[in-house]
Amino acid sequence: MGFGVGLVKQGQYAKQLSNWSFCATSVTICSGAMAERTHVVAYLVHAAVMAAVIYPPVADAVWGDGTGFLYGEMHDKFGNGYHYHDCAGSGVVHLVGGLAALAGNSLLGRRIMHSIPEYGGQQAWDAEVGSELSRSRDDRQHTCAEDWPRRFDSAVRDQIEFRACNYLQVMGMFTLWVGWYGFNAGSGMSTISPSGHIAAMVAWNTTLAAAGAGVGACLYLYGFHLNLDVGFLCNGVLSGLVSCTASCDVATPTASVLIGFISGLIVYPTCSRVMQRLYLDDPVDAVPVHAGSGLFGVLAVAFCVPECTALHSRG
Repeated sequence: MGFGVGLVKQGQYAKQLSNWSFCATSVTICSGAMAERTHVVAYLVHAAVMAAVIYPPVADAVWGDGTGFLYGEMHDKFGNGYHYHDCAGSGVVHLVGGLAALAGNSLLGRRIMHSIPEYGGQQAWDAEVGSELSRSRDDRQHTCAEDWPRRFDSAVRDQIEFRACNYLQVMGMFTLWVGWYGFNAGSGMSTISPSGHIAAMVAWNTTLAAAGAGVGACLYLYGFHLNLDVGFLCNGVLSGLVSCTASCDVATPTASVLIGFISGLIVYPTCSRVMQRLYLDDPVDAVPVHAGSGLFGVLAVAFCVPECTALHSRG
């Protein structure tokens, strides 16, 4: 996906595999923000453009060997000793994927709702939905697009039609959390002697950031909503994972907790609210989680001071 096998140089198979997995992750971010209203052909075209045109130059500019046309903008722009640092892709993977998801979401518009005037109980709802679906395709196509009810037109209708499956949300969140150890700790592994220590430190910082983000999301829910929304809490944890991905190899444990906490308490809720106020229909909040927290993670690197003494003592 975006990286041909024939382009792999000798000894670069590990780098090729990691870039393939990062590219696939960046592409799949778009699927959440564009869900339930994208034709499969349109999504495949979107994924192909992302994998072949958008992701490779950005990844090469950050993690490349210095031959990419954007490499100087990332590493030589501000003089010697200052360069862009992104351990496992807060910017390269999540910010890029989140911005692509935002572009696709903006072009698609809001989801179309069932044209049911009032909610008279579950049986009446099921009957009306069945009647609507039984209409011929031509009849539905001849309906004026401006008359179709869409998300955000009615808060009550949105609450009725869009019901989350909480246990699947929790399972998905923990699956991603475990997978994050492979991305972050795997990016910290190398052939040098202290790689084991670095990978362990990265994994610990990843855990602390996720936990801090969960606490921050809980405090936000209790402070502003007086309840616990499972989906919001899961996205809060994911936002902490995204925000620590750039700095997980240079941040201290305290800094990792703080980065995650700010992401879950401020960054994700703010970005999610902005999306709703702009009537941007993101079914899974992929843009706030990945674009918002990814940008925050990139900026947070500047405030991280690594434990140089401890790392130096291990070689």
